[in-house]
Amino acid sequence: MAKDDFDVLEEASEVVGKKEGRRVGGDVNPYRLGTNETKTTRISLELYELIRRIAFEEKRSMLDVTNQMLLEGLDSPMFSNYKKYFNN
Repeated sequence: MAKDDFDVLEEASEVVGKKEGRRVGGDVNPYRLGTNETKTTRISLELYELIRRIAFEEKRSMLDVTNQMLLEGLDSPMFSNYKKYFNN
């Protein structure tokens, strides 16, 4: 009896899942890259796409790019008086 594609895929996933008796993937959550706590915020879709493009082209995380943009914005004359509230 010939195996269909679903049987082959199921067997392959079982083999990968049981690789050396360990769980596939790391034990570290990839979304918690640092020790800093993060929060969500809403931004325009156009700005989101720009941040995503910059992160991709520079091979950086979107969090890193967003943080750098915000910190550089705090250096502008418009927001510089608020930088005293930032504990960095």
